Amino acid sequence: TIPTQEATAFTVAVPTKNFATLGLQLELTETRAPTVLGIEEGAIEEFNRVYVGSDIRPFDVLLALDGIQSWEAIQKKMTSKLPDKMYLTFKRPRKIQIVVEKTGDMGMTLAYTDKSVGVVVKELKRSGLMAKWNTQRSVHSDTLEVLDRI
Repeated sequence: TIPTQEATAFTVAVPTKNFATLGLQLELTETRAPTVLGIEEGAIEEFNRVYVGSDIRPFDVLLALDGIQSWEAIQKKMTSKLPDKMYLTFKRPRKIQIVVEKTGDMGMTLAYTDKSVGVVVKELKRSGLMAKWNTQRSVHSDTLEVLDRI
């Protein structure tokens, strides 16, 4: 059994002076939840080297860049000349184990592409096996939510 962990949001101040790129590889199956696939050469790689323990990791979800939450605006800012420092807010995913016997409709819509790593929960319906799973959980951290990655 995988122990339940709370998803945690955190903000880091990344020095970007003298860097041409953040070096952040993002997976965009669901643009409401751009997910870190990897770190390439750039400001984030150096940040991770210097600030061990506050590092940005694969599967972290980018919530905001300098307070901006719109993916289109984030993308524009990431492709512009970088300022001296950028503030990135991420949500670190939680790990839960869900075990259900597929005896009916799962009650969710999934988003994925042929290149995506896993799938993203795009929609949870009010009925179905996942709705039943969620209502049977006494702890919120054990529930499946929209934008969770499977």
